[in-house]
Amino acid sequence: MAPVRQELQRTARRRVSVIPRRSGPIPGATLVEGNLLASVHFSNHVLERFAQRAGLPLAGRAALEPTVKDLLLQEGLRVPYQPGWAGVEEAPFYLQAGSWLLFLGRPNPRGGAGHLTITTVVAREKRTWAEALARGEIATPPPLPTARPKPERVAVGLSIAIALRQSSSPLKLPATIKATHRKRQRQADLAFASALADWETVERQHEATRARAHEEHLARHGFLS
Repeated sequence: MAPVRQELQRTARRRVSVIPRRSGPIPGATLVEGNLLASVHFSNHVLERFAQRAGLPLAGRAALEPTVKDLLLQEGLRVPYQPGWAGVEEAPFYLQAGSWLLFLGRPNPRGGAGHLTITTVVAREKRTWAEALARGEIATPPPLPTARPKPERVAVGLSIAIALRQSSSPLKLPATIKATHRKRQRQADLAFASALADWETVERQHEATRARAHEEHLARHGFLS
């Protein structure tokens, strides 16, 4: 790995300037950070629209809101005007993810001062997240489609049924049941270990891609100190 890349990896997430320099390709843009997102409300409708636009199989606030906020922390900007590709009405503020997704927001009258609500989400050319990733309009990959594998505990009942078919003597049946059950559990443990290793490999690659995407976002928009 080149020295410049190593330095970027060491300094990516902590090292945003205290006063954003706003020296990137979008004049006046500022970085989306946790303190901003803490004042932003995403309606259920907007979260559902996000899932539709992004082409995600996720559903429900518990799954979608963290995904939206993570993407904005990864590659989000608060921009002073809408990008040319959005073609939407003027709004008090915009949150943009890469050059693909735009959220329109307004003051929330029920939330008090400083509370903002997202009212609309627009995807460039109606492209899904995967399509935008392939076109370089976003560099952060979508969430992994599979969860971490879990170990399987083999049912004793099936082991007994198998042993009944295999045992040649009632006297040997208890030993046959134990041997059958141990064999099935070993097979299940080996299958779990293999699936976990494969998943962890994909997870490491996924996290490495996310880290590069965030570093490049900070560098592109002048937020590295």
